[in-house]
Amino acid sequence: MTLENLKKIARAKIPGCTTQAVSDTLLTLILNNACDDIAAFTVCLPTSKLFDVVADQGEYTLSSVIGDFLTPDKDGLWWYDGSQWMQVNARTREWMNKNRPTWRNLDSDDPQDYTIEGDTLLVVPEPDTSLTEGFKLYYGATPTYMTSDGHYPFSGSTTELTHLRPYDEVIIKFANWQLAEMLNKGVKPDVAMQEYYAMRQDKYTMCAKRRDISASQEAIFQGRRP
Repeated sequence: MTLENLKKIARAKIPGCTTQAVSDTLLTLILNNACDDIAAFTVCLPTSKLFDVVADQGEYTLSSVIGDFLTPDKDGLWWYDGSQWMQVNARTREWMNKNRPTWRNLDSDDPQDYTIEGDTLLVVPEPDTSLTEGFKLYYGATPTYMTSDGHYPFSGSTTELTHLRPYDEVIIKFANWQLAEMLNKGVKPDVAMQEYYAMRQDKYTMCAKRRDISASQEAIFQGRRP
Protein backbone atom coordinates (compact mmCIF):
# COMPACT_ATOMS: atom_id res chain seq x y z
CA MET A 1 0.00 0.00 0.00
CA THR A 2 1.06 3.59 -0.48
CA LEU A 3 2.70 5.78 2.14
CA GLU A 4 -0.59 7.62 2.55
CA ASN A 5 -2.43 4.40 3.38
CA LEU A 6 0.36 3.13 5.64
CA LYS A 7 0.10 6.33 7.66
CA LYS A 8 -3.68 6.05 7.84
CA ILE A 9 -3.55 2.46 9.12
CA ALA A 10 -0.73 3.27 11.56
CA ARG A 11 -2.75 6.10 13.04
CA ALA A 12 -5.84 3.87 13.25
CA LYS A 13 -4.07 0.89 14.85
CA ILE A 14 -1.43 2.46 17.11
CA PRO A 15 -2.84 3.88 20.35
CA GLY A 16 -2.22 7.61 20.63
CA CYS A 17 -0.70 7.98 17.15
CA THR A 18 -2.50 11.21 16.39
CA THR A 19 -1.18 13.97 14.18
CA GLN A 20 -0.72 16.08 17.30
CA ALA A 21 1.44 13.45 19.01
CA VAL A 22 3.27 12.12 15.94
CA SER A 23 3.91 14.37 12.97
CA ASP A 24 3.64 13.07 9.42
CA THR A 25 7.39 13.69 9.04
CA LEU A 26 8.26 11.53 12.04
CA LEU A 27 5.82 8.79 11.09
CA THR A 28 7.19 8.70 7.54
CA LEU A 29 10.73 8.40 8.93
CA ILE A 30 9.70 5.45 11.11
CA LEU A 31 7.91 3.71 8.24
CA ASN A 32 11.00 4.11 6.03
CA ASN A 33 13.19 2.78 8.84
CA ALA A 34 10.92 -0.25 8.95
CA CYS A 35 11.67 -0.93 5.29
CA ASP A 36 15.40 -0.74 6.04
CA ASP A 37 15.12 -3.26 8.86
CA ILE A 38 12.95 -5.66 6.86
CA ALA A 39 15.23 -5.45 3.82
CA ALA A 40 18.32 -6.15 5.93
CA PHE A 41 16.70 -9.20 7.54
CA THR A 42 15.04 -10.70 4.49
CA VAL A 43 17.35 -9.52 1.67
CA CYS A 44 14.13 -8.87 -0.24
CA LEU A 45 15.88 -6.58 -2.73
CA PRO A 46 18.57 -8.94 -4.09
CA THR A 47 20.86 -7.59 -6.77
CA SER A 48 24.49 -7.56 -7.90
CA LYS A 49 26.92 -4.97 -9.15
CA LEU A 50 30.25 -4.93 -10.97
CA PHE A 51 33.10 -2.70 -9.84
CA ASP A 52 36.75 -2.27 -10.72
CA VAL A 53 39.64 -4.36 -9.43
CA VAL A 54 42.55 -2.10 -8.47
CA ALA A 55 46.02 -3.63 -8.37
CA ASP A 56 47.60 -3.70 -4.90
CA GLN A 57 44.42 -2.40 -3.27
CA GLY A 58 42.85 -4.68 -0.70
CA GLU A 59 40.23 -2.35 0.78
CA TYR A 60 37.18 -1.00 -1.04
CA THR A 61 34.58 1.42 0.34
CA LEU A 62 31.19 -0.11 -0.39
CA SER A 63 29.32 3.19 -0.33
CA SER A 64 31.62 4.32 -3.15
CA VAL A 65 31.85 1.22 -5.35
CA ILE A 66 28.30 -0.10 -4.73
CA GLY A 67 26.25 2.82 -3.44
CA ASP A 68 23.03 1.06 -2.37
CA PHE A 69 24.69 -1.80 -0.43
CA LEU A 70 22.80 -2.94 2.66
CA THR A 71 23.84 -6.52 3.38
CA PRO A 72 25.73 -9.30 1.55
CA ASP A 73 23.72 -12.01 -0.18
CA LYS A 74 24.54 -15.73 -0.21
CA ASP A 75 26.55 -15.74 -3.44
CA GLY A 76 28.89 -13.08 -2.06
CA LEU A 77 31.92 -11.78 -3.97
CA TRP A 78 33.24 -13.03 -7.32
CA TRP A 79 36.41 -12.13 -9.21
CA TYR A 80 37.13 -12.39 -12.94
CA ASP A 81 40.50 -14.05 -13.48
CA GLY A 82 40.70 -13.08 -17.15
CA SER A 83 38.88 -16.12 -18.48
CA GLN A 84 36.17 -17.04 -15.98
CA TRP A 85 34.44 -15.88 -12.81
CA MET A 86 35.82 -17.31 -9.57
CA GLN A 87 34.07 -17.14 -6.20
CA VAL A 88 36.02 -15.51 -3.38
CA ASN A 89 35.67 -17.17 0.04
CA ALA A 90 33.61 -15.25 2.60
CA ARG A 91 35.50 -14.97 5.88
CA THR A 92 35.55 -12.99 9.11
CA ARG A 93 38.56 -11.08 10.42
CA GLU A 94 38.65 -13.51 13.35
CA TRP A 95 38.86 -16.46 10.95
CA MET A 96 41.65 -14.74 9.02
CA ASN A 97 43.63 -14.01 12.17
CA LYS A 98 43.32 -17.62 13.30
CA ASN A 99 43.73 -19.48 10.01
CA ARG A 100 45.81 -17.05 7.93
CA PRO A 101 47.78 -15.12 10.55
CA THR A 102 50.14 -13.69 7.92
CA TRP A 103 47.33 -12.32 5.71
CA ARG A 104 48.42 -8.71 6.27
CA ASN A 105 51.86 -9.46 4.82
CA LEU A 106 50.90 -11.49 1.76
CA ASP A 107 52.18 -10.40 -1.64
CA SER A 108 49.53 -9.30 -4.12
CA ASP A 109 48.04 -12.24 -6.02
CA ASP A 110 44.70 -13.71 -7.06
CA PRO A 111 42.03 -12.80 -4.46
CA GLN A 112 41.05 -15.79 -2.35
CA ASP A 113 39.22 -14.49 0.74
CA TYR A 114 37.19 -11.45 1.68
CA THR A 115 35.42 -9.98 4.66
CA ILE A 116 32.94 -7.15 5.03
CA GLU A 117 33.12 -4.89 8.06
CA GLY A 118 30.67 -2.02 8.03
CA ASP A 119 31.37 0.01 4.90
CA THR A 120 34.65 -1.72 4.12
CA LEU A 121 35.22 -4.70 1.83
CA LEU A 122 38.59 -6.32 2.54
CA VAL A 123 40.09 -8.63 -0.10
CA VAL A 124 42.99 -11.01 0.66
CA PRO A 125 45.46 -11.12 -0.89
CA GLU A 126 45.42 -7.77 -2.63
CA PRO A 127 44.86 -8.29 -6.38
CA ASP A 128 47.99 -8.09 -8.49
CA THR A 129 46.24 -6.78 -11.62
CA SER A 130 43.77 -3.98 -12.29
CA LEU A 131 40.66 -4.94 -14.20
CA THR A 132 37.64 -2.87 -15.17
CA GLU A 133 34.51 -4.40 -13.59
CA GLY A 134 36.55 -7.36 -12.42
CA PHE A 135 34.67 -7.77 -9.11
CA LYS A 136 31.01 -8.72 -8.79
CA LEU A 137 29.21 -8.53 -5.47
CA TYR A 138 25.82 -10.09 -4.80
CA TYR A 139 23.99 -8.18 -2.08
CA GLY A 140 20.72 -6.94 -0.70
CA ALA A 141 20.08 -3.35 -1.69
CA THR A 142 18.82 -0.64 0.62
CA PRO A 143 15.24 0.44 -0.09
CA THR A 144 14.52 3.78 -1.70
CA TYR A 145 12.71 5.96 0.84
CA MET A 146 9.11 7.00 0.39
CA THR A 147 8.93 10.80 0.18
CA SER A 148 5.46 11.29 -1.31
CA ASP A 149 2.07 9.97 -0.23
CA GLY A 150 1.75 8.09 -3.54
CA HIS A 151 5.01 6.20 -3.05
CA TYR A 152 5.17 2.51 -2.20
CA PRO A 153 7.52 0.93 0.35
CA PHE A 154 10.86 -0.46 -0.82
CA SER A 155 10.61 1.09 -4.30
CA GLY A 156 10.15 4.63 -3.03
CA SER A 157 8.17 5.40 -6.16
CA THR A 158 4.68 5.05 -7.61
CA THR A 159 5.59 1.52 -8.74
CA GLU A 160 4.57 -1.15 -6.25
CA LEU A 161 6.78 -4.21 -5.79
CA THR A 162 3.79 -6.50 -5.45
CA HIS A 163 5.77 -9.49 -4.20
CA LEU A 164 6.65 -7.44 -1.11
CA ARG A 165 3.04 -6.49 -0.32
CA PRO A 166 2.86 -9.00 2.59
CA TYR A 167 5.39 -6.85 4.46
CA ASP A 168 2.92 -3.93 4.70
CA GLU A 169 1.60 -5.35 7.98
CA VAL A 170 5.14 -5.80 9.26
CA ILE A 171 5.89 -2.14 8.57
CA ILE A 172 2.95 -1.16 10.77
CA LYS A 173 4.16 -3.53 13.53
CA PHE A 174 7.58 -1.88 13.41
CA ALA A 175 5.96 1.54 13.83
CA ASN A 176 3.92 0.24 16.78
CA TRP A 177 7.13 -0.96 18.43
CA GLN A 178 9.06 2.26 17.81
CA LEU A 179 6.22 4.45 19.05
CA ALA A 180 5.30 2.34 22.08
CA GLU A 181 7.72 4.00 24.49
CA MET A 182 7.31 7.46 22.95
CA LEU A 183 3.52 7.53 23.25
CA ASN A 184 3.26 5.64 26.57
CA LYS A 185 -0.25 4.42 25.81
CA GLY A 186 -0.12 1.07 27.58
CA VAL A 187 1.76 -0.77 24.83
CA LYS A 188 4.87 -2.39 26.32
CA PRO A 189 7.91 -1.79 24.06
CA ASP A 190 9.41 -5.24 24.70
CA VAL A 191 6.13 -6.96 23.84
CA ALA A 192 5.71 -4.80 20.73
CA MET A 193 9.27 -5.67 19.70
CA GLN A 194 8.65 -9.41 20.00
CA GLU A 195 5.40 -9.09 18.05
CA TYR A 196 7.27 -7.32 15.29
CA TYR A 197 10.05 -9.91 15.17
CA ALA A 198 7.52 -12.77 15.07
CA MET A 199 5.49 -11.24 12.25
CA ARG A 200 8.64 -10.35 10.31
CA GLN A 201 9.78 -13.98 10.49
CA ASP A 202 6.34 -15.33 9.53
CA LYS A 203 6.07 -13.09 6.47
CA TYR A 204 9.65 -13.84 5.47
CA THR A 205 8.98 -17.58 5.64
CA MET A 206 5.85 -17.15 3.55
CA CYS A 207 7.49 -14.92 0.93
CA ALA A 208 10.57 -17.15 0.64
CA LYS A 209 8.58 -20.24 -0.33
CA ARG A 210 9.31 -21.57 -3.80
CA ARG A 211 6.41 -23.84 -4.62
CA ASP A 212 7.66 -24.20 -8.18
CA ILE A 213 10.87 -25.82 -6.91
CA SER A 214 8.95 -28.05 -4.52
CA ALA A 215 6.66 -29.14 -7.34
CA SER A 216 9.62 -29.83 -9.58
CA GLN A 217 11.31 -31.98 -6.92
CA GLU A 218 8.09 -33.89 -6.33
CA ALA A 219 7.81 -34.51 -10.07
CA ILE A 220 11.33 -35.94 -10.13
CA PHE A 221 10.47 -38.52 -7.45
CA GLN A 222 6.96 -39.28 -8.63
CA GLY A 223 7.56 -39.19 -12.37
CA ARG A 224 6.63 -36.23 -14.50
CA ARG A 225 3.10 -35.99 -15.75
CA PRO A 226 2.59 -35.42 -19.49
